[in-house]
Amino acid sequence: MPTRAQLKENAKNAMRNNKPNVMLIALVYLLIVYVLEILSYKVMFPGMSFSDVVISLSRGRIPPIKYPAMVQLIQFAISIMSMMLAVGMTSVCLNISRFKKADFGSLFDPFGLFFKFLWLNILMRIYIWLWSLLFIIPGIIAQYRYSMAVYIMLDNPEYSASECIRRSKEMMDGKKLDLFVLELSFIGWALLSIIPFVSLYVLPYMETTTANFYNALSGYIPEAGYTVHDDNGPSGGTGWDSKKDPWD
Repeated sequence: MPTRAQLKENAKNAMRNNKPNVMLIALVYLLIVYVLEILSYKVMFPGMSFSDVVISLSRGRIPPIKYPAMVQLIQFAISIMSMMLAVGMTSVCLNISRFKKADFGSLFDPFGLFFKFLWLNILMRIYIWLWSLLFIIPGIIAQYRYSMAVYIMLDNPEYSASECIRRSKEMMDGKKLDLFVLELSFIGWALLSIIPFVSLYVLPYMETTTANFYNALSGYIPEAGYTVHDDNGPSGGTGWDSKKDPWD
C-alpha cells in the first residue's frame, strides 16, 4: 500500500496533468452548490436577502416560514441535487486519480444512475443513523465503514446499493483508521480553506487523494503507478498492513 505521502503526491501529479484545470471544475461545482444554497434560503424566507437571513440566524432569530410543507419538499429536492453534484465531484476526482479525462460535463455523469445513487445515499444514512443511536463513536465508525460505497458504485454501476455497502464494509475492514489518519493529515489545508479560493485547490486535492486510497484498496493500478499488494500475498514484501485496526 502506498504511504500517505505517495497518495498525495500521486494526486498532485494527476491534478496537474488534467485538462481543463481541476480548479476550474471545482469552481463550477462550488458555484452550483452556492446557487442551490441561495435558492434554498430564498424558498424558505421569500422577500429576505441572503445577508438578512444570515444575520437573523446568527442572532438566534428564525424568520417565519410560509408554506412549510412546500418548502420542505423543495428543500428535499435541492438536497438531492447537492448530493448528486457531490457524487459528480467524486467521479471527477476518481477519473483524475486514474489519469483519465475529466471535464465540466463529468460532474453530471452520475446523474445517469440518479435513482441508484439516491437509494445508496438513503441506505447509508439509515445505517449510520442506526449506529449513531448506540453512541456517536459507532456512528463515526459506520461512516468510514461505508465510505467506499460510492466509489464502488461508480466502478460497478450494475451493483445494487446493498451490494456496494457490503463490499465497502469488506474493503474497509482493518482500514478505517488509516483513512481517518489520511483525512486528519489535511487539517492544515482545511484551516487554510477559510481563505477565499483556497478551497478550489483543497477540495479536489483531498478528493483525489481519497480516490487514490480507494484505488489502492480495490487493486487498481494507475498509470503513474504503484503496485498494490498485501503483505500476505504472493508478492510479499512491503504491501498493506492487513492486521485489523482498533476501530473494528
